[in-house]
Amino acid sequence: MNIVILFNKIISIVIALMLLIFLDVNTSSAASKDFWFFDPPKEWPAQVMPGLRAGTEKPKTYIDNLIPFVGTKDIIVFADVKAVIGPEGSNEQNVGIGARDLLFDEKLILGGNFFYDTRYTENKARHHQLAFGLEGLTKWVDLRSNFYFPVSGRQKVNVAYDFRERSLAELDSYEEPLTGLDYEAGVLIPCLSDYCETRFFMGGYNYFPSVSRGLNGIKARVELRPVKGVTLNLELKNDNYSNANFYVEGIMSVPLDEVNLFKIKNPLTEFCRYFSYKKGIRPLRERMVDRIVRDIDVVAKPAPDVTESKAHELTYVDNSYTGGSSDGTLSHPYTTITDGVSNATGDKWVYVKKGSGNYIEAAHLELEDNVVLWGSGYNGGFNGISASGYPVIDGNTADVITLANNNTVMGLQIQNGSDGIYGLDITGADIKYNKILNNSNDGVNLLITSGSSNLTISNNEISSNTNYNIYVKTTASASATANILNNTITGSATGINLLSTSSSNITSTIAYNNISGATSYGMLLAGQAGSNSLNVTAYYNTINDCNYAVRGALLAVTRISMWRNIASDCTYGFHFGTNTSSNYIIDLGGGPLGSEGYNSCRNITTYNAATASGKTLYAMNNWWGAASPDTNKFLQISSIRYTPYLLSDPN
Repeated sequence: MNIVILFNKIISIVIALMLLIFLDVNTSSAASKDFWFFDPPKEWPAQVMPGLRAGTEKPKTYIDNLIPFVGTKDIIVFADVKAVIGPEGSNEQNVGIGARDLLFDEKLILGGNFFYDTRYTENKARHHQLAFGLEGLTKWVDLRSNFYFPVSGRQKVNVAYDFRERSLAELDSYEEPLTGLDYEAGVLIPCLSDYCETRFFMGGYNYFPSVSRGLNGIKARVELRPVKGVTLNLELKNDNYSNANFYVEGIMSVPLDEVNLFKIKNPLTEFCRYFSYKKGIRPLRERMVDRIVRDIDVVAKPAPDVTESKAHELTYVDNSYTGGSSDGTLSHPYTTITDGVSNATGDKWVYVKKGSGNYIEAAHLELEDNVVLWGSGYNGGFNGISASGYPVIDGNTADVITLANNNTVMGLQIQNGSDGIYGLDITGADIKYNKILNNSNDGVNLLITSGSSNLTISNNEISSNTNYNIYVKTTASASATANILNNTITGSATGINLLSTSSSNITSTIAYNNISGATSYGMLLAGQAGSNSLNVTAYYNTINDCNYAVRGALLAVTRISMWRNIASDCTYGFHFGTNTSSNYIIDLGGGPLGSEGYNSCRNITTYNAATASGKTLYAMNNWWGAASPDTNKFLQISSIRYTPYLLSDPN
């Protein structure tokens, strides 16, 4: 059936029901109808109904509130508010209004309701729907149906990736609230109900996704009411999307009489009376404040709604391939990285598998502009892709990789060259998640002599390169922005060296690095004489077992701000050299650059901090290795503002 037609039919039925109730109110005198407003008859108090539902799926708890607010002796109009708490942070809220009419000398309850529902699902998506319900209740037979109409669309809830023959495919999963309906018919079980009111229900549900086949299922449940205030449900469901599910549900109905609440002499007595065993079947009049039976959740799409698109065009390299001709596809990869780079197409992503043995290119590997060189040692940040081991690129004494403009290099082991990664006057580079080791000059050497460059070096393991593990230098009128983040840097003469010379400038953030074992400097921040500038922000770095933890050889316009760094087991801590420029500011805490301090010096042999004569080193709010620091360890103490200092190590 067309959904719009079905929706219109439901609306028409609800309007007809409301009209029937209105006519019923007005066909008799007001006296006989006993009209009331927020003062329902005693047998129809407001109900608070906490419940628990558990079974083959994870349990859900909820609280349902049915509040009559206007009516006559045979009619109630009520508000219904429910809150549901499910697994993994999911929750739902329902707000509705309904009406019930006791007809034909209390032989039939005819009811209708309208709800707004919103659900936050396990997939972290928020859905919204409107719903309409109809019900007819008698002593022997109950009939119910609910219609659900979403007012929010589908939402992306997961992104995964997979390799295709010439590309990296993006697989987007969606979730949507479903248009649909449920229905059930129940009968009173005789004999058994003389002792425990029991009904058996059969029904089904049909929901209509915007994509793929519909969700169709059947359900059966047994409803037992051992006492007036407790309902137990045993339910079995099965549909074309999932295996059979079984649920046990318990609901307690707690009556609230707002008018007479404070007139009850003994609440415990009233409570016990309400929840005591009472043989037989309840009169139909008492069922006027039964809970509304409807789906406990906004039904979201029950199976993955997945669309596939191309994230990147890939050229594959695998030196273990022996299958004949190569064309860079997944099934026929190139066997050298040089061929992969030279033949990269589209957005120029080259994927290098670990292969068999080291990759030794005929000449050192030179990248082209905008090439992304992606090794299998890193998943690329793509959900669904597994890191399967680092491809090893051996430089054979030459520079291992020479960068062009705007390259990304990730997931590779780069070793045994002159420079591991070398770049000259590149406009940008992103170097991440690599192992760079045992190169005879520098691990990463980036020289900018003209123009500007944006550089990111992050999440690498860089070790045992002879001179500098990371070296960034600017000259002439060049400028560079260098973000050096989350690297593990060990061995070599110097861990990180930044050098600005002759009218150039470097702006750098150095954060969350672990630097150790440098024979000279953990960090060397240098600016040669001239109009060049060096602006460094450093925080949450750990530097240990070095000669100097941080050395500043500063003759340039300089701004250095440092906080939450740890220097340990070094000969020198934070040591900054000569500069008489008015633009020379070192702020380790409490200074004009706004550093909070909280740096830690642990087991520093000679100096904790030093600066040039006539200049001020701001170094307040730091830990100097003892609750009462040894001032003899400060160089030129008159120029260091180290008080107030911390009495314990903050890191």
